[in-house]
Order: sequence, then structure tokens, then C-alpha cells
Amino acid sequence: MDRKQIAVVIGGGISGKLAARVLSDFFREVVILERDAEPKGPFPRKGVPQGEHLHALLMAGERGLESLFPGITDQYQLNGAVKINSTHDLAWYHHGVWKLRYKGRYTSILQSRPQLEWQIEQNIKKIPNVTIHYNQVVKSFILNETQNRIDGVESLDGNAVKKTWNADLIVDASGVSNLSISWLNKHSLQIPEQKVQIGLTYITKKYNFLKTKTGIGPLS
Repeated sequence: MDRKQIAVVIGGGISGKLAARVLSDFFREVVILERDAEPKGPFPRKGVPQGEHLHALLMAGERGLESLFPGITDQYQLNGAVKINSTHDLAWYHHGVWKLRYKGRYTSILQSRPQLEWQIEQNIKKIPNVTIHYNQVVKSFILNETQNRIDGVESLDGNAVKKTWNADLIVDASGVSNLSISWLNKHSLQIPEQKVQIGLTYITKKYNFLKTKTGIGPLS
């Protein structure tokens, strides 16, 4: 298989890392540009405000990640993740009723979002043709007007130094700060927009527990 040359992925979150893993099979070099600083461990980061919520990896996600990073499921469990029977161990209140609990064949892996992303990042760093550049805020695409194509991106690092990244393919995985939409609108290039209302909200609450002579209970 003939490999293409360089792919650039904007955003080093989970979607960006997984995109880079797939692209590593088809490109000589894959570059991830991440705006946050390099993490020092499995801790919440600024670019993932939902990172402190409870997190569950469903069976399809588990299988997908295991196919990309063989052995990663064992790594989760060695680092404290818990696998549950999704239809028996999970209490699910939906539309005013508690769902029936039964011992089915579906499982979920419970762990924090930072722990999940940390394990993925450690595996990404083992891939020789993938590099992650931190503190890189991508500001613009490089437009080749003559050939009507995008040849790369420009970024600013933490010291406001501009850098050019040439690429044969660019993947925008920047999430809510999506550069592509604003850049295309700025250049009067309209793209279709489709919204889906899912009507779902999730809330996580933390409790401090006080141990007393009568047992352990939440502080008021």
C-alpha cells in the first residue's frame, strides 16, 4: 500500500486521537495539534469542561477501542476501571419509571473521562509516525486559490509564535471551537447545517462523606 505524506488533525481530544490512530495506517506522518498543555496524568483539562462528569464506556466503544489499541481494555482495569453488567448493575430512571433490571450480555466500563483519555494518549504515543504538539491554537487554513484547495493550517503556540503546517489531509476535531465553520463562513462558503434535538441532560454531583460512630454519611 502506497502511503500518502502528511495528515494534520486539529484537536487532541478523544476524537482527534482516534482519527490520528486510523490515519497512521495510511499516511507517512500524522500530526495532532492540541491547544491545551501536555497532561501530566489522568486529570481534567481545560479543553474538556465535561471531563469531571461520571463516564461510562459502552460495549460498542470498548470493542472499537480494543480493535484500534489491542490490550487497552486490560489497561483500563489495571488502572481502576470497573466493568459492570449494563442491564443489571445500572439503575436507569427514564420517563417516570425505573427500567427493568435483568442479567443480559451487555457490559459497560466505568472510569473517569480523564482516565480514559490518558490511556488512549499513552497508546497514541507508542505509534512512531504520530506526533502531538501541545499549546497550539490553530487560527486559519492555508488556502491555495489557484488550485482551489487547502494546503495546511497556521497555528500560534503559547508564546504567540506562528507556525505553518503543510498537509495533504486535514481533519478538524476541534469540537465546540470548530474552526472549519467560522473559516468557511468568513470566505462566504456556505455549508448545510443540520440539528438534532435529543432532549438529554446529565448532571453529576459530588459528596463529601463524614465518618461517625454510627456509620458513614454525606455532609449536609
